[in-house]
Amino acid sequence: MTARVIDWNDAAVADGHLRAALAEAAAAIEADPRPLADLREEDLRGVLYRALARRLPGRVRKERSLRLSAFRGVGGFDVLVDRGAGGPAVWLAEVKWSYTSRSKIHESVWDAVKLCLAADEHRTSRSWLVTGAPRDQWATAEAAELFASGTADFLSLWTQPLVPPGPNGGGTSGADLLAGGRGNRFTRAPAAFAVQTVGTEEIRRGDTVWDSRAVAVHAAGDWIEDFAVPPAFPASIRQPWLDAHVPAMSTEQAPRRLILACPGRGLTGLTVRQSGCHGGHRGCCGSSGSRALATTTSGRARNSSTNRRV
Repeated sequence: MTARVIDWNDAAVADGHLRAALAEAAAAIEADPRPLADLREEDLRGVLYRALARRLPGRVRKERSLRLSAFRGVGGFDVLVDRGAGGPAVWLAEVKWSYTSRSKIHESVWDAVKLCLAADEHRTSRSWLVTGAPRDQWATAEAAELFASGTADFLSLWTQPLVPPGPNGGGTSGADLLAGGRGNRFTRAPAAFAVQTVGTEEIRRGDTVWDSRAVAVHAAGDWIEDFAVPPAFPASIRQPWLDAHVPAMSTEQAPRRLILACPGRGLTGLTVRQSGCHGGHRGCCGSSGSRALATTTSGRARNSSTNRRV
């Protein structure tokens, strides 16, 4: 029997697979006995992954990384569909589940940039945002326009005010996302997103109604090439790197460079200076038994032998 040949570059074929998988995933979520607000992103990601894997056996992965040169510390992609067994990835999906009373729909802006960067660097042919949220959130949420067919301006989405502030305390979508990124960020972004609606599935639990929406997204127009200065820091800043490099920075350099590199980490000029890392000597970051540079979310410096990640 001849295997069915898939045109991986055909958007209609790709969207057909996702649309069928989304319907199956929504049915699985609806059958789950837990309250919808008790579910999490991994629940939707898991059922969507399994639904796609049944349709495309041996071609679907989840939570796997792709290197993005313009995204420091980029996390794994939620669902990847491969052109052949073992890759390369040809379709990508990012998943969100807005379980909090304060909508998380605006967080999809971050994912949209990530997907566009992957399409540009890895030549993936289809990229999807899949988000589940209560129906009343969809009516009022920031960045909901990212889930309607048309063109969505990136800077308008990024600077959109969040009232009340977002889950990470940011007053705009961008500020909240950078705070949640804790130093990870992209350095270029598309000027706009071209969005195509793929499907919407209702999830009903008694009087509670959620909608799981899927859209295809790709970059439209030019790119903002200097959205952030490319950092002169590794993708993951950990204590050994601090031990080796911060002492060589001057008193003026260390606070400014580390704070700019790690927005949302709670670092301040005071905490960096209190760590003893002002250049010209060793033993200030814990390697010689002195203080380790560790911060709490409120920005206080503290001595720590267990919390080594910065």
